[in-house]
Amino acid sequence: GSSAAGETRSKDVPACRVCANPISERMRIWVVSDIHTDKAENMRWIENLSADEFSRDVLIIAGDIANTFDDIVKTLQACKRSFSRVFFCTGNHDLWMQKASCADSLAKLRDLLKACKDIGVETSPGIVRTCCESVLIVPLLAWYHPQWDTEPDLKEWENVPA
Repeated sequence: GSSAAGETRSKDVPACRVCANPISERMRIWVVSDIHTDKAENMRWIENLSADEFSRDVLIIAGDIANTFDDIVKTLQACKRSFSRVFFCTGNHDLWMQKASCADSLAKLRDLLKACKDIGVETSPGIVRTCCESVLIVPLLAWYHPQWDTEPDLKEWENVPA
């Protein structure tokens, strides 16, 4: 197509949906969770992600990478090789103490946060900027214990298959 100034723009170069400028280097934001890379087939899938195809993209991992520290670190390193930015917040599996060399889940969390910093994986809020828009990504650290769940169970969910 042609622009008002008479310049020709390829039809396969997308335009920004806000300002209509051509976007030659499109950035996408991907979100995954529960990838459980302690299962070999899931780790293979992560390791085979294309560095070229996702090199401009952002990945948010919303917990449950793996049960062991080493598998989590290996997964984060692989993701960081493929994506321009990686955000991570822990899930319950990430803080389990299987094969852990640290004292407890809080120590494992501290070790994971340090490993993320060393790898370049973001665990704090960050702004992702596109052509003329910004997205604020806020990884949340939450903790759960059944003892804190003091509300009665919902009756509406009793017959829902698990």
